[in-house]
Amino acid sequence: MQEFDKLIDIVKRLRRECPWDSKQTPSTLTPLFFEEVYELWGSLGDKDKMEEELGDILLLVVMTALAADIDIVELIKRLQAKLIHRHPHIFGDEKAATAQQVLKLWERVKGKPFLEELPDLPALALAAFVQRKASKKGFDWHTIEGVIEKIKEELEELQHASPDKQREEYGDLLFAVAHLGNFLGLDPETTLKSAVYKFRRRFQKVLDKLKDNPNMTLDEMEAIWEKAKEEEKG
Repeated sequence: MQEFDKLIDIVKRLRRECPWDSKQTPSTLTPLFFEEVYELWGSLGDKDKMEEELGDILLLVVMTALAADIDIVELIKRLQAKLIHRHPHIFGDEKAATAQQVLKLWERVKGKPFLEELPDLPALALAAFVQRKASKKGFDWHTIEGVIEKIKEELEELQHASPDKQREEYGDLLFAVAHLGNFLGLDPETTLKSAVYKFRRRFQKVLDKLKDNPNMTLDEMEAIWEKAKEEEKG
């Protein structure tokens, strides 16, 4: 706790003396959590990098609490009480032998109506979250083939949608694709991010060639793209 108290004292001084820190509010700090969490995702597997990113998140927690005039000691006490309350199978007489049983117990202990409150997640992650919740109630396909057929169905509806319906049908398609990740055990946000970076790596090869030949045709660019793709596959 001594090091944590020292951290709080440092942040308090920054809040008093630093022109940037002193102007921060919960509204300006909260969006930074998303950036830091994504950076933590990107650091998985690198212990040193993870330590740095987790430190940044801890800093934001302390800064936001102080900016909101929240007593950090009371915050910790409240967290402790919540952990004990939500784990009656550890601190009480309830029984839960599997992770699935624990999840069902949490839902009962929290006592919130099903899907009444949604977390403030990015859209793809939120779609996967909602569908996981629905799946726990039995509203889901039994096999991955059902999800794939649904994606095909939504794609066909988008292809034949009138202009005023395209937005809705496109959303339905993305919703179905996000659910496919649940069956594959893949997070849609991090998976899509990896695809974006893969695209950038390959397209950079095209851009390098465009410097020497700015009038390159689409077929020529696609040939470079395919070559970069094959090189990555090894």
